[in-house]
Amino acid sequence: MDTQQTGLFPFKPAALPDSQTSKPALSAWKILSVEDDLTYQRTLSVELSGISILGQPIELFTANSAEQAATLLLDHPDMAVILLDVVMENDDAGLRLIGNIRNAIGNATVRIVLLTGQPGMAPRKDVMERYDINEYWNKADLTQEKLRAMLTGNIRSWQAFQSLEKSKVGLQVLIQAAQAIAPKTDLREFTTSLLDEIAKLTHANAGGIVCASVSPEKLKEQLTILAASGQFEPYIGGSLHEVLNETHIHVPLLQSYITAAIAQANHVFSPWVSVLYFDISEINGSTYIMIVNSNAHLSDYHLQLLRAFCENINDGFKKIGLIKQLSDLAYRDAELHIPNRNWLIRYLNSLSKANKTQSAMTFIRLRDFNDIEMSIGHINSMSLLMQYCQVLKQTLPNSRSIARLTYDTLVMIFDKTPSFYDIEYQQATELNTHLGDTTWTLHSNIVLLPLGDYSDDPADIILSLGKAALNLAQENAKPFYQVNAELKSTILNRQSMIYDLSAALSRDEFFVVLQPKVRLSNKAVVGFEALLRWQKPNGTLVPPDTFIPLAESAGLIRKIDAIALDLTLQAVQTLLANGYRLRVSFNATGADLLNSTYIDKLLNLSQLNQVPSEFLDIEITETMAMEHYERINPILRLLINLGYHVSIDDFGTGYSSLSHITRLAATHLKIDRSFVDAMTKHKEGEQITDVIMQLGKRFNFAVIAEGIETEQQHQMLLAKDCEFGQGYYFAKPMILADVLVWLETQAVESSGETPTLRTSS
Repeated sequence: MDTQQTGLFPFKPAALPDSQTSKPALSAWKILSVEDDLTYQRTLSVELSGISILGQPIELFTANSAEQAATLLLDHPDMAVILLDVVMENDDAGLRLIGNIRNAIGNATVRIVLLTGQPGMAPRKDVMERYDINEYWNKADLTQEKLRAMLTGNIRSWQAFQSLEKSKVGLQVLIQAAQAIAPKTDLREFTTSLLDEIAKLTHANAGGIVCASVSPEKLKEQLTILAASGQFEPYIGGSLHEVLNETHIHVPLLQSYITAAIAQANHVFSPWVSVLYFDISEINGSTYIMIVNSNAHLSDYHLQLLRAFCENINDGFKKIGLIKQLSDLAYRDAELHIPNRNWLIRYLNSLSKANKTQSAMTFIRLRDFNDIEMSIGHINSMSLLMQYCQVLKQTLPNSRSIARLTYDTLVMIFDKTPSFYDIEYQQATELNTHLGDTTWTLHSNIVLLPLGDYSDDPADIILSLGKAALNLAQENAKPFYQVNAELKSTILNRQSMIYDLSAALSRDEFFVVLQPKVRLSNKAVVGFEALLRWQKPNGTLVPPDTFIPLAESAGLIRKIDAIALDLTLQAVQTLLANGYRLRVSFNATGADLLNSTYIDKLLNLSQLNQVPSEFLDIEITETMAMEHYERINPILRLLINLGYHVSIDDFGTGYSSLSHITRLAATHLKIDRSFVDAMTKHKEGEQITDVIMQLGKRFNFAVIAEGIETEQQHQMLLAKDCEFGQGYYFAKPMILADVLVWLETQAVESSGETPTLRTSS
């Protein structure tokens, strides 16, 4: 057994019995490969077999889907590295899994390495800016040598973060322990409390802990037990000699430990038995030893906690000094040596309303810090960040203090609200810092939060508002943002809306309304567009332009789209059952069409509900169709061959090229309502409509005009040979029951013809 001690002394302890000398098995680095290509998984397993990194083997876990990966991560929170494929069961499953890992699962330390066999699917710059990943590799470039080097670097970084997180937890435990003993003034009460806290630190309750009083002039006499716990509680007030004789402690070893601790006036630590030495002779003329005996092997981590605790309570009555020292460690960032988030919370909670009225905070987030760390490594990036803090304080000299809120976010505190548009703030968004001979320009977003406006808000809400405002500043590409009542309301409403939206998905709060499509020449009904609506239990209708972007940002859009598909199929079935052979269109995203699960559901539900495909029209925006043109176009072509119609929505607002239009798999083009509106207001608007009509004729698209609201627009589109249209001029969107009543008074032109693919000639 290795004996760990503080201080050196010529002492070699007797060996423990075999049952106490066994060491834990060598642990392995846990690596998770998330990949739906089973061949690649097997190849990776072969390449990693037998590899040792930093003296430890690798334990490889594999998951074939994001769901399996999430389950494994919950079961193994000590996963060091994730090798994550961009595209699995759908095009962005890997990217969405990143958000779940960092936010839902809450694992901020695991290193995420994004892999792709199709680099164009997730461009490096875009991925690095939007997602919290650590490296990005093309599978073809990742040789075995590079794989090993990459894993070694990431495991080192993971070790550093794990140590930091563990230290933070340990410090909190130590502070709690110190706070528990701080109020104690009676010696016996103090020592008993001390034993309880050490038991919590080491989990040594089962083995028992003994505290014995030692007077320097009576070292050779029997040692009296002042306090005890665990198996030694019956011996309180007795002698240590009695304990050694009547318990199963390895007596020769413990006696040698006690002798060494007293002789060297220091602690002796070991995984099984430790002797702690406290000299408080200046207080009461006595010295105390504590014997920590554990039935389980104490880890290095627990021994470090024990050592830290002992070093700071060398005289138990100097507790206030201990608390101050440990509190300083807990409230300061270990890497930058500036206050941390805990300090910010304590500071904000300590401010009176009067002080808050005169104070302000600025939140500063470095936009490119993750890329910098990947370029120069963690140690160098921390040095650069320390330099940045110094430059920042020089640029904004009126600040009271600077603290680190998150990995790439700093907070500065001002005793009075600064003028937000001072030249110093303009300069602070781009600051030059130096690392060796290299100059780095660090770009940031800055948010001002006047504390006087939030005097009744708790600290965590204030910090959350600042971070949310930084997110908005970055999303809107604004270097400055000021938190005000309106922004606070927006942020809180957004959080509440996301909660309500999640609940609405399971409470059937969504329904569709149908807007008629007509033939412009005779106003006969030729079909409908299904539009999703959300009505809360209190009757409030939430507009789509509010909940759709929210669903996209919250990762709920696929569930929304699935509901829209189900409701559309039900509507078509009802129309057919009532004798109306009318096609209904519904909106789909590029992500939906690239998701095999969605396509399977579309085909299966269509068959189960006995809805012929020719009565369904898939609407996809021009922008979405073009963003993933090479992958989406074949899917659209396949759907058309199966009888579905495909409409390109908002045509003219995206970025189609003529070369793509000639080969675009679609049956209809929809003229955006903005062009229909502009057509009657100025010549340029009419010219855009003319161009779209000419493209439709040239490439054999049927053309539908959206947003027709006046007879003038109707007549102008007729004059341009536009065949179909929809808008309030003909009818507003209606629920299905009202549609059936309305149809009784309308001319109806049955749909149902099978679409044909266009030729490019």
